[in-house]
Amino acid sequence: MYRRDARELPIKPDGSDEGRASEWLPDKTLAKTCADFSDLEIGPDGYLYLLSDKSSTIARLDDLPGGGRTAALLDAWQLGDLDGKPEGLAFTAQGRAIVGLDTRKARRNLVLLEPPVAQLRGRGQTPG
Repeated sequence: MYRRDARELPIKPDGSDEGRASEWLPDKTLAKTCADFSDLEIGPDGYLYLLSDKSSTIARLDDLPGGGRTAALLDAWQLGDLDGKPEGLAFTAQGRAIVGLDTRKARRNLVLLEPPVAQLRGRGQTPG
């Protein structure tokens, strides 16, 4: 379930500004594309990626604004029919996604996706 109001969450009990975290809520497109968020990873391209096990989807997010607000979807990839429930996400240095599957046996439970999802940028380029 998603909350309606994005807000800053204090970490310190005294309420000081030092050490605050922020909260981002999914926009409508992201919430529709990803029924849940099972894992997240920063790709070698600098973008934040989410894995949804219920939707069997990897999503690339736009840059998150400081102080919270809304997380927006840039791109999404359907994983298709896998031999297990997608639970973990990692990337190779070349930007290929590796999805860890929850399977009955702890064998053959990693899937290397082709082509690369996280496209590498030239030197000095930043996400966005």
